[in-house]
Amino acid sequence: MSWAARPALAGFLSCVLSFAAGCSRPSSAGSGDASAAASRPPPASSPGRPLPVAATAPPLDPRPIGPRNGAARSPYLAPFGDAGPPPPVLRQPDWDLSVDDPARDYARRYVFFTRRYPDPECADLGPSAAAGSQRQVTVTTSASCPGAGAVRDVFLVDTAGDHLTVDDKNKRNPLARWPDGSDPEGPPGPTVRETTDMQHWKGPLQAAFARLLLVPMRVQAYGRGTYPVVSLAGWHAPYLLNAPPEALQPLADALCAANDNMPMALVAGFDRAHVLRVRCPASTTWELFQ
Repeated sequence: MSWAARPALAGFLSCVLSFAAGCSRPSSAGSGDASAAASRPPPASSPGRPLPVAATAPPLDPRPIGPRNGAARSPYLAPFGDAGPPPPVLRQPDWDLSVDDPARDYARRYVFFTRRYPDPECADLGPSAAAGSQRQVTVTTSASCPGAGAVRDVFLVDTAGDHLTVDDKNKRNPLARWPDGSDPEGPPGPTVRETTDMQHWKGPLQAAFARLLLVPMRVQAYGRGTYPVVSLAGWHAPYLLNAPPEALQPLADALCAANDNMPMALVAGFDRAHVLRVRCPASTTWELFQ
């Protein structure tokens, strides 16, 4: 199957992952440096400085602070009104690999986000095949390109272990680091990069949210720095919590088109337990992270 990256990566990729100029500004809060030109990715040997991880809020005091409709009220309930607090979050919204062939999707994201090939439109990623405890993904030159059928890479992927390597390092080009700076043969980076500097977060993805009248408050980079998790100020009609897929289709279409057909996740307000997965080709699904 042939695929091609567009000339410029999506706003999230260029701003949060590659730290493009104008995407964030140094501040006392440490939101990250804008140190590279918008069209230039971080070199594989120098992956860029990680954005800081947001400070963890102190535990909330469960003691009641006064009556409310005849019942004691906790300070935790105050921001949420009578609806009460959102459900607790027991896991994080890590990347959402394809259920049809997760190993192939893993390799596809690796070559896309590391820009492994100068001619990505000529790279065909075949379906994965069993290779011991791993899955093998072979990349060949597309039929429409010079040298059609030539083997360019053979990746060995362990999605459960979050690990990727090649079959023969003497034949293959060295593996570049993921956008979070981690070695593909090692564990992910220890921190999740993020930015809250939405004023300077520019690009197609930011513009798509503006057209949808949705207000991003924070962008985090899960999945080795490749999977945007966007925190919104809130939902609005027709994009409401637990809305059906048909109501969310315009949102999915717009975000996939703006983000080079790469998936992402959305959360809103104080609620990080209800996660809207946006998958590409454009579709959506809700997950409850409990």
